[in-house]
Parts: sequence; structure tokens; C-alpha cells
Amino acid sequence: MTLQKVLHKIALFGVMAVPLIPLVWSNELFFPFISARGFFFRIVVETVFAAWVILALKDNHFRPKGSLVLWTLVIFTGVIFLADIFGISPYKSLWSNFERMEGFITLAHLFLYFLVSGAVLKEVDWGRFFRISIGVSFFVSLYAILQLFHELSINQGSVRVDGTLGNALYLAAYLLLHIFLILFLVFGRRFKDGRGLFLSAGTGLVFFGAFYLYKLTGENFNLHLEGGLLALVVGLLLIGLAYLYKQKSWLLAERIERYFLFGLVILETVILFYTATRGAALGLIGGAVVASGFMIMSSLKNGDRVAKRVSVAVLALVGLLLALFFVFKDTPAIRNNPVFGRLASISIQNEDAQARFVVWNIALKGFKDRSVLGFGQDNFNYVFNTHYDPNLYKREPWFDRAHNTYLDWLVAGGAAGFLAYLAVVFALLLSIFRLSRGGKNVALNDKEKAVLLGLFAGYAIHNFFAFDILPTYFVIFSLMAYLHFKTTEQTSAPIFSGKTFRLNSGVVSGVFVALVFIVYFLNGRPILAGLNLINALHLQPEGPVRNYEYFIKALSYKSFADSEIREQLSAAAVSMKKVGNVPDNIRNDFLDLTLSEFKKQIDERPADARYYLMLAVFLDEYSQFPEALPYLLKAEELSPNKQEIIIEIGTNYLNQQKFEDALLYFKKAFELAPDFEDIRIIYAVGAIYADKNDLVEELLIPKYGTTLIPDHRIARAYFNRGELSKVIALWERAIKDRPDDGSRYLYLAGAYLEAGRKTEAIAAIKKAADVSPELKTQVEFYLKELGVK
Repeated sequence: MTLQKVLHKIALFGVMAVPLIPLVWSNELFFPFISARGFFFRIVVETVFAAWVILALKDNHFRPKGSLVLWTLVIFTGVIFLADIFGISPYKSLWSNFERMEGFITLAHLFLYFLVSGAVLKEVDWGRFFRISIGVSFFVSLYAILQLFHELSINQGSVRVDGTLGNALYLAAYLLLHIFLILFLVFGRRFKDGRGLFLSAGTGLVFFGAFYLYKLTGENFNLHLEGGLLALVVGLLLIGLAYLYKQKSWLLAERIERYFLFGLVILETVILFYTATRGAALGLIGGAVVASGFMIMSSLKNGDRVAKRVSVAVLALVGLLLALFFVFKDTPAIRNNPVFGRLASISIQNEDAQARFVVWNIALKGFKDRSVLGFGQDNFNYVFNTHYDPNLYKREPWFDRAHNTYLDWLVAGGAAGFLAYLAVVFALLLSIFRLSRGGKNVALNDKEKAVLLGLFAGYAIHNFFAFDILPTYFVIFSLMAYLHFKTTEQTSAPIFSGKTFRLNSGVVSGVFVALVFIVYFLNGRPILAGLNLINALHLQPEGPVRNYEYFIKALSYKSFADSEIREQLSAAAVSMKKVGNVPDNIRNDFLDLTLSEFKKQIDERPADARYYLMLAVFLDEYSQFPEALPYLLKAEELSPNKQEIIIEIGTNYLNQQKFEDALLYFKKAFELAPDFEDIRIIYAVGAIYADKNDLVEELLIPKYGTTLIPDHRIARAYFNRGELSKVIALWERAIKDRPDDGSRYLYLAGAYLEAGRKTEAIAAIKKAADVSPELKTQVEFYLKELGVK
């Protein structure tokens, strides 16, 4: 085999490996479902790109050809690069972090992937590529079934299945695209292949069989009858596929594949439903309506009665399901079901929707601040901090996405980036319509056109409520590359035609050396940093000194993971302070390293309020309150309406015994959004310390009818003020309200002991065990300490 053929195989098989992304995850890396896939994709793309570059130098045939999709994508990528470079935090925009694995580095890899796949794959290759991706989605769906059978845990710990994606929303988006991709393959007559079944069904069955056998060898696998039966069915299907292949029954396999694909559409629709993801559900409905509508219009022209009837049936089914949904959505059976209930809660009036609108409004305000080129990728958190709405208190405090793809690009790239994004969308749609013209020899038939339009419509609807991830990016960029390929299929001249170069050992060696350097620098170093970070977070036999060494090692790679390593270092240092058996020198080493690294972090991102707050909270944990205060005030300057910061300032003053100053900040936090009960109590606590009894009554009595509410912060404030009678009265009142709560008797016992009322304390402790038997061990310990047998 010649070197050129070897390189072509590397490029081809590398592209074919991209659909395996959902199968890649590693618990040895930080954010195992995100970072592992990001590194896998980047390494694959870097490898195939290196092979493709050599091929393109040698042969004009592999050089890219011009298309509207290509040029708009070039413009979009270029504009976003400028937005990232001139954004508020260029380093973060370029490199992102473990949690997201996006930034320009991923966008650039997606663009390179588009170039390579559009140049290397031919029609037959695209059919195989789509079948592999569908086969992987089949495996992911079978994995989700095991989650429904409780054989595998749901990674988010809820009832919403998330498959191998690690997040229900991510799984829903991935399945949404694949449902339409399956239909595209079904209606794509050029993709007919007697051996196709062995790729589409075989891929999923083989991966599932291998995975199930692997899990059976594990110690913590919960084998259930349902999962065992599913595995048995998979085994029988594999035997059937092997028999078909041995008999070379290609025509039968082709017919079976068609039925299999229709069945898979139903299966993945059901799994999508069990993700309880409202945006994806709306996207599926919208996409089905668009696809059916275009199919009906096409059938009126070409006389395809079957397509017309099927499309009308789909529209009727959608209408019937929507009608039933609105009729029964408020019934207890629906509302009390965790999946049905979440889907039934779709409304612009519910709390989630209202919060989403608030975040979208924040995004629009941020766009006005930097309207031309925006803030750069991965910098929405700056917008969120600056324009934070106090009504979002008690929700996610550090949004890094607008949870709306269009607003995310508007903030990241400004008007220029957003228009470039729309240009790519326009190019895709125009390409679909152009490829469906031309009589009998059209590049896309009417059904394919309808399905693709449905896919992009569903994707567009879903993106109103979510952001893209790598498992959806690769599908979209693959379809873009396919449309680019179809558009340029008959074009003979590449963009850069002319001189070719001989393949010699110097060229190949140079590219190989460059590849090794790039793979190590872009991926190897952050992977090693991630591995050491995970080791730093685990208990080590050698003790905390070994954890400290792992943190030092992780930071030594100076990767884009440094910010996340520093955050985990801070948490570890706080835990070291609380653990009593840690030597003072190790505790001090953690303290010094954390302070040093966080100051570096602030120097790197001086406009990010989060790191000022994190450093201040860390200093507060070590009782360095005066040193923490300047960082808190800087955080407030950067995010003036965020109650979390304002309350922390008040708490800092409280710990410095500056009660009047603390009260002023608690008041400020309360007045930003008075409806939050938690802040009302914090304000009342400040008033207790400041000896403002009238204010305490003003805050608590109208809401609770008393100042003695069963809240530990209130009780602690009265205790620290020396008002033991109020602490006792508080817990006595709490017991009257909830006499079945044993913990309240223990709190009352503690107050009795402080007041010197030992006999009553012992009686309360014994009562705690009577009403709450689960407290028996704790009660016995307390009684032993008091000398009671």
C-alpha cells in the first residue's frame, strides 16, 4: 500500500471515528463526560488534518472546493476569532475550560473537521458515516433503557435519563438530531446498501453487548430481570446479524434495515420523552410539523400519495397529542408524574420560564455594552455579573451561558458574529433548496429536503432554550460538510489548484513532528493536569502531603485548567483547616499555595467578580476577615446587585464585630429583592446583633407572627447576644409546632444546658430518642457525656 493510500485511510477512518464521541468518557478526568470527549475530538481532528494536509499537497483532488457554506463558515470563524482576541478575556475565549471544552480552539477544530470530511468522504463514505452515527445513537438509547430499568444510575441523580451524555438536556438534543438523521437515511435512496444494516444496527448491538459483558464483571452492577432480558434479545439479534452476513442475504438485510430504522425512530422518541427536556420536545414537534408540511407540498406537485398520507397522519397525530396534552396536563396523574409533570409545566408563566427570560434580558443588556464584536466566547459570566438581576437569587449564581444559542452568539460575537452566524444558517437552507432542484437527477429528493428542513427547524427551536455541545456540534458540522460536498460534487477545480508536491520523507516527517508537538501542547498537558487534579481530590494513603504534591504537579503544566484547579485547591485547603489531624505545616502549605494561586487568577482575570469572592470566602474561613474585605468590596464593584456578595460583606463585618456596618449591607441585600425569605432572616439576624429589636419585630412578626422562628441563624444570634431565654423560648415554640422532630429537642437541650438547667436538658434529650428513633445513637452519646446511664 502506497503512502498516499495510507494517509487517505488515516483521514477516512479518523473522520469515521468522530461519531463515537458519545461513547467516550473517563472518570479519571475532571468533568468526565465533557473533557474526555473534547480531547478525543481534538486529537482525532488534529491527526486527520495532518494526514489531509499531506494529501492536499500531493493531489489537487483532496483540496477544498468553494461553496456558499464554506465561505460563510470561513467568515463566521474569522469574525469569532476577532471577537475572542479583542474580547474581555482572550485567554478564556481561546481555550475555555474543562467544564465546557469550547472556546475558539474547539470552533477551529470543528472548522478543520468540516474541511477534511468535506474533502475526503464520498457518497458511499457518507452513507457509512451516517450509519455509524445512528448505530452509536442506538447504543446510547439502549444504555438509557438500562437507566430506566435501574440497572445503571442516572448521572444527574434524578428520574430524567441522560444515557452516556451525562446530562438529560444533552441526551435530548443528541437524540433530536438523530431522529431526523435516521429519517434522512431512510429516505435517501442513494444510501441504499445491502450491508448497511450491519453498520447501523450492528454498531449499536456490538457496543451494547461488549459494554454489558464488561459491566457484568464489575462489583457494583445491579443486575435486574428486565436488563438481563434486554441483553438476551441483543445477543439473539447479533446472532441473527451474523447469520445474515454469512448467508450474504443483502436484499433481505436491506429490507430489514428499513424496518429497524423506523423502529429506532420510535425508540429514540420515547427515550427523548424520558429525558423530560421541554425544549427538545418542542423542537421535535416543530421539526415534525415542518418536515410534514414540506412533504405535503412536494406531494401535491409530484403526486406521491403515500408521502402525502403519511405526512397528514403525522400532523394529525401531533395535533391529537397536543390536544390531549392540554386537556389532561393539569390532572393529578400528569402533574405528580416526574416526567409527565415536567413536560406539562411548559408555560411562559412558570418560574423556570420567567427566570430564563430574566437571563435573556441580561444577555441583551450585555450586547448593548459591546455591540460590534461582543465579549468573546465563554465570557457570558462577565455580562451576567455586571447586569445581575436580584430576582435570580437562590438560582444558579454564576451563569456562563444565556441558555439560548442565538443570544450566546450575540454576546460572544456582537452584531458581527451574530450576522455571520445567521449567514451560515442562510447558506445551509439555500443549499438544501438548490440541491433539491433539477428534475430527476436532483442531489436531494423531496423527502430528503423535507427531513433536513425539519431537522434544522427542530434544532433551531431547541436552541432557543439551550446551548450547543460537542455531541450536537459534530452532527451539525457533519451535515454542513455533506451539503458542502453535494454542492461541490460536480465542481472540478479546487480553490487552490495548480502546483503539487512530491511526498518525501522530509515533508511527512515534518508534519508528523508538528502533529506530535500540537497534540502534546493542546491536549497532553491539560490531560496530565486533569489526571493530577483528580488524584489531588482523592484520599491518598500517604496523607494530605501527597494531595498537596498532586496540586503542585497539576498546576505545573500551566494549562487552561488552572482556574478549575485553583477552585478545587481552595476547597481542599478549607477542608484541611476543618480536619483536626492535619499537621500545621501542611495546613499552612495549602493556605500559602491557595493565596498565591488565587492572586494569580485575579491578575489573569481582573474583571471576574467570582474569583474575588472566592478568595475572600477562603480568607474568611481562615478568620482573616480584614484581609478578605478588600476583595469582597472589589467583587461588589464588579457585580453590584448580587446578594451573595453583599451578604458575604455583611457577614465579614459581623465577624469583625462591626454590627452597624453589617446591618447596612444586610439591608441592602434585602431591599434588592424583599420577597426572598432567606434574606429577610439574614437581615433580621443582623438586626439582632445590632440590638435593633424594633427592626427584628418589623421584619419577622408580619411574616411569621413571632420573632422566635425555628431558624439556627436566629437562635445563634440570640445565643451570641446572651439572650438564652429567647433561645429556650424559640425551641420550645418550635417543638409545639413540630413535636415529632427529635432534632428540635436536642437543640432545646443544648439551650437548657447553657442556662444551667441540666435536669430539663436530660429530659429533652431522652424525648428526642422517643420521637425520632434514628437519633438513638446520638442521644446515647450525649447522655453518656452528661453522666447519665
